Amino acid sequence: MDEDFGLAVKSFDDRGGDGVWTLPVDLRNPVPHSSFVLPGRSYVTPAKARRHTTDTLIGWGVPGGCIERVLLIVSELVTNSIQHSTSTYIMLEFRLLTNSVVISVTDQGSSLGLPIQPEMPETTDISGRGLVLVDNISARWGTERVKDTTMTVWASVVLVDTSDRN
Repeated sequence: MDEDFGLAVKSFDDRGGDGVWTLPVDLRNPVPHSSFVLPGRSYVTPAKARRHTTDTLIGWGVPGGCIERVLLIVSELVTNSIQHSTSTYIMLEFRLLTNSVVISVTDQGSSLGLPIQPEMPETTDISGRGLVLVDNISARWGTERVKDTTMTVWASVVLVDTSDRN
């Protein structure tokens, strides 16, 4: 079988508009993948997510600087899921591609719909910077409604180790 395969992902970022782009996937050599189910309404969930993320990415040999960026994204997406959904559980997933890590956080959704494009909050606001951070440190990110209310927010981080840079 010589056909190229891909994982189609719907994109809603400001770098290329909305549309569908394809992550390269060779089904003959499956990509490393990890899924982890977390409690949706628990204050310990972000810490559990970070611990699982660290263990998984170290096990895959991901560079330290990349792990730091992925941890920040995981913290933001999991915290957003807890704050903005009524989920009893959250699914955290990773895929290790040739030159990137794709993170996705899926929850049971809310009545608020998909997140809008991130906007910088006022300097006096105590929250609202999460998606701005995700937008700035990821290569791409987006949202996808799965079924009626289930929502996935995903981000892709390029595998570049920035831990030794000054």
